[in-house]
Amino acid sequence: MNSPAKIEFEYRAVDHDDRKAFSPGDLGVLASLAFWGPVSWVAPSRAWAPIARWLAAKKHGLSPQSASALKGTLRSALELDDEAQIRALSEAVDGGKYELRAQIMRLYRPGGWRPEIRLRGAEHLDEAAKAGRGAILWASHFVFGGTLIKMALAENGYALSHLSRPEHGFSKTGFGIRVLNPIRCRPEDRLLKERIVIDRKDMPKTARQVNRVLEENGILSITVGAWEGRSLADVPFLGHRLKIATGALNLGYKTGAPVLPVTAVSLSGSAAFEVVIGAPLPLPGDRDKHDAMSIAMAEYCRRLERDVQAFPGQWRAWSKLRPAP
Repeated sequence: MNSPAKIEFEYRAVDHDDRKAFSPGDLGVLASLAFWGPVSWVAPSRAWAPIARWLAAKKHGLSPQSASALKGTLRSALELDDEAQIRALSEAVDGGKYELRAQIMRLYRPGGWRPEIRLRGAEHLDEAAKAGRGAILWASHFVFGGTLIKMALAENGYALSHLSRPEHGFSKTGFGIRVLNPIRCRPEDRLLKERIVIDRKDMPKTARQVNRVLEENGILSITVGAWEGRSLADVPFLGHRLKIATGALNLGYKTGAPVLPVTAVSLSGSAAFEVVIGAPLPLPGDRDKHDAMSIAMAEYCRRLERDVQAFPGQWRAWSKLRPAP
């Protein structure tokens, strides 16, 4: 098997010391959560998506420039020429984050929120458990994945350890990390065995925690993105370029733990969801590391393109695409 072309690896210095103490966006998040709290408790879940898309349409009216950039990316990447379809997709993309807030706030209501979730591909976790090296769930960045993957595994009896950023949640500011982000993390943490928060001042500590999960034959989840890590792959994707951190593949290569792509999508407006765990990515241990990761990354992108084309309104990384040279 030859290494795929056009996948380029790069290294970067990561600096997270320029965090703001507070931003006007934090006020927007507070207002949004204050709105979705009572709405999500009272309104049926099937009403959340229409409300969220209405809010997104209003936002696009107030910020036509940012909406235009999103529409342009959707138009070129998906090769669309129907302006009504492009507008609807752009509103779905931005509306998804509002619907997610409804889901999070509903989890605080007595009795919580128990949507129908269909878990497919659990046999890959069972096969990994028999092999004894643990499993790495590589979660594609779809809007509902952060909560629904954790819910699906917990409901089916799988203990999950999740590798998380300090900024996970609603905000990257100091205020947001202290006050806003725990609002999202608390309901998720009830579904987890543990949350491993990256300690940027002591990365060896984080590495030890991650390795312990796999050494104990556990399940570790990592979200696909380029927020963390010094090693990135610059990959072709839907006629554009996309950067993805390679930490999950590097970990799988070193430990022999299978890397299992996982996707969570809404099938019918918050009434039913599907979480799909894919077969292990090919990561041949007898190949050079970059060569092996190129093979795995190419296969992951092939699967991701299929999923994004099937559910384009739920993928959260449209803003990360860059025009191909």
